[in-house]
Amino acid sequence: MDRHCFFNDTFIRIFSGYFLAACSVCANNYNTACLNLLTDPAPGCIAQSEINPVYTLSGTTCSLTFSCPSGFTPRSGRADGLGSIDPATGTETCSETGANAGTWYLGAIELTLWNCGY
Repeated sequence: MDRHCFFNDTFIRIFSGYFLAACSVCANNYNTACLNLLTDPAPGCIAQSEINPVYTLSGTTCSLTFSCPSGFTPRSGRADGLGSIDPATGTETCSETGANAGTWYLGAIELTLWNCGY
């Protein structure tokens, strides 16, 4: 059975991000360093509260899906340093157990942070 990150029909808000109560190892990885930046090489992004991401726990796997508002681009940073990828190509997942517990992936690509940018 899937459990979603709602508690009493609202997201649980912890510090600057949303946290799925059932996901204890997979942390929120929204990039807050880009907030209010307006120019390259560090393009800006909007606050996570404007995006309404959905974290889901199924078995021992956490999943993240999100859609950026019109005019913003979804970005997920690659851990290998090769830039960013569009997470619209799939669902970001993170295992709660095992050797890679707590690490977010899009398919086989390890991720760092995500955001919706200018």
